[in-house]
Amino acid sequence: MRLAAVLIVGLLGAGCSDLTFRRTPPPPVAEPPTQGDDGTGNPPNWADCETAWLGQYYNLRADDVGVELPDDEELPALDELPYWDGTPSFQQLDTSLDFGAAWWPVDSGFVADPSYFAVRWTAWIRALDDTSLEIALGARDDVWVLIDGDVVASVVGAQEFAPELVSVPLDGGQYSIEVRYSHRTGDEDGMLFRVAGGEVVLCEPDFGE
Repeated sequence: MRLAAVLIVGLLGAGCSDLTFRRTPPPPVAEPPTQGDDGTGNPPNWADCETAWLGQYYNLRADDVGVELPDDEELPALDELPYWDGTPSFQQLDTSLDFGAAWWPVDSGFVADPSYFAVRWTAWIRALDDTSLEIALGARDDVWVLIDGDVVASVVGAQEFAPELVSVPLDGGQYSIEVRYSHRTGDEDGMLFRVAGGEVVLCEPDFGE
């Protein structure tokens, strides 16, 4: 796989009318499967699979690392953040990661709920040939995109929800893909990941029986 530096190719403006925001999350396509040891599952049967993500939703506490982080402090690296450890509040299959703004999916009765939460989505992506994967990506506060465990795109500490187009070169082949999101500050949120171009197919993981 060839993972080059991520190239920001432009802000999404009024001319990108096909990149609309959905105010409420879509319904799950089925009961979520039992996850594997790392939650990524196995490659799917590409001839017969659903375009969906396994979403694991976590509630964050007001005193968790990085929550309401002062402006003069830097957020720890992704592999140092504990947001996706332990048992999620719930999990489901999401057919889209286009949630837009005003999206508050987790409320467990913690102080300040539903303000602080994190999500981990996993799926598989297949590049039919050497291609450039075009992604519409935006978050308030943070989103990371990982392919085969390597971060290929990220938005960290964004003060506004302003999606952009990102280009990631991919060799032909199949890869695990993961999107991690966190909302840690303020009373505004937002999340968008959408495949906007490239010769790729995306499918939910195969967790077997």
